[in-house]
Amino acid sequence: MGSAYLSYLRGFFKTEESKKFLALGYITRILPIKKFEGESAMNNFVEYTMISPKNLAPYFGFTEDEVLKLCEDRNYIDIKEIRKWYDGYLMSYIETSAGFRKNELHMYNPNSLVEAFMFGECESYWKNTGSFAGLIFYITMNMDGLKDAILIMMYLQLLFTWVILDIIRLRRMCLYHMKK
Repeated sequence: MGSAYLSYLRGFFKTEESKKFLALGYITRILPIKKFEGESAMNNFVEYTMISPKNLAPYFGFTEDEVLKLCEDRNYIDIKEIRKWYDGYLMSYIETSAGFRKNELHMYNPNSLVEAFMFGECESYWKNTGSFAGLIFYITMNMDGLKDAILIMMYLQLLFTWVILDIIRLRRMCLYHMKK
């Protein structure tokens, strides 16, 4: 994150003037606020992430119940089709309204669902939301074996392709010999 952006945020949130008109700020970003030497460049931030959404998990996308209702109301996309295309993700969070209780929610990506219902069909809408170049850094870090898992999937796909090609060649050979 650029220092100009951090300076802008500091100027907006950390001045005496901003205290007169700003009680709470809400910022959304894909990457967290940059930290310097273990401390955030901007303090007083609470970070809600996909891994640790705290009590905001129900607002990270559409819940299973909301998707069911949308499918019933719209009548042109079936819930089975939505699940097949978008599957969703399971989020664990702490519910505080009834004391501290761990809870899980099946959530769906809001961008994909909005576009599916807007255009009346399921597609890979998420593919247009970012480039692969932004992922390279995270893949090469190999956190939790991500890079290794991707390489294994690519190898298995290649292996599967070779097997299919061998089956096709074998079938052609058998058909050729049967015609003789």
